[in-house]
Amino acid sequence: MKCPNCGKKTASTDYCDQCGVLLSSAVEQDKAEKHHRGMLKGGRNAFLAAILSFILPGLGQIYGSDYKKAVLILFGTIIGLWVFFIPGVLIWLYGIYDAFSTANKMNNQEIGYREANSIIFAGFIIFGIVSVILVSIVIYFSVYPALFQLISPTPSLKIISATYGVGDKKIDVTTWLNSKIINNAIKTPVTNTNIGSDPAYGFQKFLIVKYEYQGQEKTANITESKMLILP
Repeated sequence: MKCPNCGKKTASTDYCDQCGVLLSSAVEQDKAEKHHRGMLKGGRNAFLAAILSFILPGLGQIYGSDYKKAVLILFGTIIGLWVFFIPGVLIWLYGIYDAFSTANKMNNQEIGYREANSIIFAGFIIFGIVSVILVSIVIYFSVYPALFQLISPTPSLKIISATYGVGDKKIDVTTWLNSKIINNAIKTPVTNTNIGSDPAYGFQKFLIVKYEYQGQEKTANITESKMLILP
């Protein structure tokens, strides 16, 4: 072990073999001196760094001149909060802790001193606010609708029964009509040609449909030559 007081090696962990100083006191004094020298050199206020990271994720890292980490924490927090929430909170909390820890390490000269840049600091505030707004807009209008579609049940259209004709001259067209469903909707003309049969030649016919949509049963009665539109 090297004595912080005289700089010489010592075998004892309690007292220096060379100068006799109490090592625990010397170590604490050495830490205090390093911290003081770090602050004189332009150290960082650790509590201010944490507060800045709380106000805007990554701002505490900009205060500590760690620009790459600042950007990662900013976007990680924004995306995490919007999409999954809990990961965003965890990244935010990590950013606060990291800013506080880095400032203390810099003050204690455990890591190299990094010059602060006020222009970058101010620019990051503007960049951060704009990023929050833009990313929020993108997620709200693109990601959220997709998530809602995955989570929410899709309303389905189902033809329960369908007949075409008049009086006792009718045919069952349930299977045919179910084949016309596209994207949970039907839009098709009610004609002999389209249906492929004329069950009551020379008479006006009707398409009577019983269907289910969004859990509710409904009925539609469409006259020949008209357009069937469901739901």
